[in-house]
Amino acid sequence: MVDGRLVINGVPVRRIAEPPRMIPVDPNSPCGSDRDPALYDFRVRGADGQMYCRVPIVRETLPGGRTYETVELGRSAEDNFGPVRVPAGHLWLMGDNRDDSADSRVPEWQGGLGGAVPWENIGGRAEFITFSLDGSTVWWNPLTWFEALRPGRAGQSLRSS
Repeated sequence: MVDGRLVINGVPVRRIAEPPRMIPVDPNSPCGSDRDPALYDFRVRGADGQMYCRVPIVRETLPGGRTYETVELGRSAEDNFGPVRVPAGHLWLMGDNRDDSADSRVPEWQGGLGGAVPWENIGGRAEFITFSLDGSTVWWNPLTWFEALRPGRAGQSLRSS
C-alpha cells in the first residue's frame, strides 16, 4: 500500500472513484470508526429526515480484470504498508473497508490478522448471507435477535452471477 493505493508486484492497482453510497445510520452502521468514533464521520440528513452515512466508494481493478468496490475513508495508519512477500501456501487478506479493517496489515495485538494467513486456516468461501442483525441485539439474549433480524438480507447471495 502506497498512500492508500494497493500495489501488486510493483504495479499500482487501477482505482476509479464511484458515487458515494447512502447507507441508513442504525446501531449496526453508526457511520464512524470502531477505533475512533469521531474519525470518518460522513453523516448527512436525507430529504426524508433520516440520518444517512455518505460512504465514499472506489472501484479497484486487479491485473486479471476482476473488479470490486472498496470504502475510501481518507488517511489511515494502514495506507502505507509493505512491501510484503506472501509465502507459498499463504494468503494476504485485506478488507473492503481499507481504512478501518483489521486485516493482514494489522498486528494481532491490535485485533488484526498479523500478516499472511496459511491456506489451511481458510474454511471456505462465503456464498450467501444466512441472517443479518441490525446491531441492536444483546448477544447473550437470543430473544433480542428476532426484533433485530433484517429479513431483506437473509438468504441473499454473495455471488454476482
